[in-house]
Amino acid sequence: MSRETLTHLTISNATIHDPRGIIYLIFTVMRGNKSITYLNISNNKISKGRDWELITYVIKENSTLTDLDISGNKFNFYEMKKMPNALKQNKTLLSLKLKNCSIDIQTFNNFSEALKVNNTLKYIDFSENNLGDAGKEIAQEIQHVRAEKGYHHLEVVL
Repeated sequence: MSRETLTHLTISNATIHDPRGIIYLIFTVMRGNKSITYLNISNNKISKGRDWELITYVIKENSTLTDLDISGNKFNFYEMKKMPNALKQNKTLLSLKLKNCSIDIQTFNNFSEALKVNNTLKYIDFSENNLGDAGKEIAQEIQHVRAEKGYHHLEVVL
């Protein structure tokens, strides 16, 4: 199968010693790929800032990806600052899973700004991130703003 016909790629719970190997593999496959729609890289111990920059690049630049699961990879606020901006520009992603990624309320609030303007995303999973009542309030605000703009419903899982 050539790189151009690959539509689904799952590299989850990999035992590669260096998570950068996973990122390099993904970046190599995604670069120039015009057909991949599903990418699951959950639970791979991806945590370095440069790794997250490459994932952000994929969100921003790939024009075919509709489903992305990066659950179970840990990061901090600083490493994650660029992803919401990439979501603002993305026009193809329908589902994004960020379950159990150590997302705090400040990071979720940054995502909320992107979710208010991205009209293609239909599902986003922030479960197991301890966002509590403050997260519920932010999710309600997202829905309110999207409804005012006439956008379709976005399922936000906390």
